[in-house]
Amino acid sequence: MPTHFRYLIVVIAILLAFFAIGQRFASRNKVVAGDVGETSVRTERQARTAKVAHDSPSSITRIRGKNVSQPRAESSVSRELAVSELEETSVPEGRSTLVVTVLNRRTETPVEGVRVEGSRWERFDTVSREEYPSSLSHFGVVAESGGAGVLRLNNIPAPGRVWLRLGAHGYESVDIGPIDLPIPGQVVQQVYFLSESASVVGRVVRKETREPISGARVSCLPASESNGGRVVTMSTGADGRFLLEAVPAGRRYLYVRAPFRAPEAVVDLSVQPGQRHDLGDIEISSHGAVVRGRVLRARSGAPVTSTVVELIAQPPADRELLRTETDARGEFAFRELSPGAYTLNVPDHAYSRPLLIAPEEDREVIVSIGEVTMTGRLLADGKPVSGSITLTRGPYGMGPTRTAFAMAEGRYELQGIEPGEWTVSLWGPKAAATVETIEVPDVSRFEHDFSLATGKIVGRVVEETGIPVPSAQVECSYQPYYHPYASFLSPRTVKTRSLQDGSFELGPLPEGTFCVRGEHATEGYGLSPPVAVPRSGKSAPVELVLRRVRGATLKSVALSFETGAPIREAFLVVYDIAGRVAGTTTRNDAGVAEIRGLAPGTYRIEVSASGYTADVRTIELREGEEKVVESVLAIAGAVRAWVEDRTGGAVVRAKLRLTPLDRGSLEEPHEGESGMGGLWVERGLSPGAYQLVATFPDGTVRTITLTIRPREVTEVHIRP
Repeated sequence: MPTHFRYLIVVIAILLAFFAIGQRFASRNKVVAGDVGETSVRTERQARTAKVAHDSPSSITRIRGKNVSQPRAESSVSRELAVSELEETSVPEGRSTLVVTVLNRRTETPVEGVRVEGSRWERFDTVSREEYPSSLSHFGVVAESGGAGVLRLNNIPAPGRVWLRLGAHGYESVDIGPIDLPIPGQVVQQVYFLSESASVVGRVVRKETREPISGARVSCLPASESNGGRVVTMSTGADGRFLLEAVPAGRRYLYVRAPFRAPEAVVDLSVQPGQRHDLGDIEISSHGAVVRGRVLRARSGAPVTSTVVELIAQPPADRELLRTETDARGEFAFRELSPGAYTLNVPDHAYSRPLLIAPEEDREVIVSIGEVTMTGRLLADGKPVSGSITLTRGPYGMGPTRTAFAMAEGRYELQGIEPGEWTVSLWGPKAAATVETIEVPDVSRFEHDFSLATGKIVGRVVEETGIPVPSAQVECSYQPYYHPYASFLSPRTVKTRSLQDGSFELGPLPEGTFCVRGEHATEGYGLSPPVAVPRSGKSAPVELVLRRVRGATLKSVALSFETGAPIREAFLVVYDIAGRVAGTTTRNDAGVAEIRGLAPGTYRIEVSASGYTADVRTIELREGEEKVVESVLAIAGAVRAWVEDRTGGAVVRAKLRLTPLDRGSLEEPHEGESGMGGLWVERGLSPGAYQLVATFPDGTVRTITLTIRPREVTEVHIRP
């Protein structure tokens, strides 16, 4: 056969192949699960096409059975259902089908127009290095309507587990999962409830005259990213009234801004699904708060003139940055301020300090500028490295702050440092976050080198028989420093995997004593004994023994003491001897959070939310157990007390005692000491009147009376 005919035949064959493939994909007009806004019913031809996409579909006849979750307390989520059914069906090998029925939580009727807004899948091997797709659409999963309130998701890879976000118009979206699909060919049925969206109503009036304000801008913003990022906003009518619809549940801030120059009002809300929240009259005052002060040289007391002072409102407010300059006496002032959190900056001197301003407060601030120039190097294992050095006079980042950056040669310089004790936070590549304290002498120039923490834990992961376990996940977590709101913060978690011989090297870690947690998909769980970690170098070898046990499941239900309603914004944190095991801020609309795969043993758990009391307890988890813990949280406030001398300088180690004045209060007295920066923080306090007694180091006693308000931080300054 001539060569050109052979080429022609090959070309024709290739074209026919492309045509066949195109016909196949053209017939697959489907809706996939993952960020979709609608569902569709597949035609018979589309269903046949989906089956062809997998090899050798086999009919699998299975025993029909049910696995119904244990009933929960009536006060929590007794109507939450989780029903799995195994039916006679025909599903391609390696794939399963999930059928979800969605009902109205109030009426228990099917929800029309239910949709999949997001999805995720992963294997049961939770410690695998594999990166899983963020959406089921990656696998060609089909979401089809099976009738009112019913979604059918076909061709989900199995074995595996699935997370879904379900939503519908006029309803709160809900995150569900993990849903286990352990057996290929299985049809799993689930029933879930959606709550109707909430609404917020009210009226905006002038505080002085009670006259309604027309055209005021009302915005409802999330208190944190975990509560959903959607913003609902509108303007008031001629009668000053507003109605915000489809407001996401959770803790929210309502900002009300008048159409004329006046401080905006801020309302702290806990929005419950399906409820109408009537806020009544919201007052706009013509008089705002004032922040005034002076910028002075620390050593001489001389005023710092013509220097820029900035006041920045903290999120989620959208106010503009305020800026002024000091006058000939070093004075500055900001007027007509709205209440809330701010940061005061003096950029020319790298000075920064947070402020919490109450309504119509007149706050005086003394900014003391030091005259010490601090220089030195940042080192890691004795070698210069780049990184950052942050000095603060107040603990927890709440006081005056200075920051310097070391370049590749490790050199840094900080100007305008005051003499005295400072807290230093160090950061650098391939080093642990480190916090230490230093004493800065009263000299013009101070040379000091800082060393980063690069310690490591070394050891081996083995079975109970002593056989090495490769590919086991090894980790531990720590907080770089004590913080009164540590439960709200993500800890530093260090992870690695054991090598083929079971050996591992975990780091970098700060100097201290740690326990190591180990986990493997088939070999189980393990905890090491405490091991000392040096600031640099390696620890003594540690042996981590894994035991084959079934993991436990912890379910946390958070309810409001005042209303009995679920608290969706409540966090759950779980600790073992190795530190923080897990934490979540994700709860369904029934206030339920779930953490699976916990090793049997003793744990400390904490359940709380901003503006609520905390439930801290120790629990025991048994092998394979599903434990439900119900926490009833009451609305609470907090106090932030700054202990200062007559010049506004911080006083450390002052004794403080906070006692409730209300006879019916269940609060016990709270005692403590002022830390660096003169700060003392106590949260989770019942609202009411309190007496705060401060005993200064020289024996001077000062007593003040304060009021703790719901979901507010009361800030006080105590001087002799």
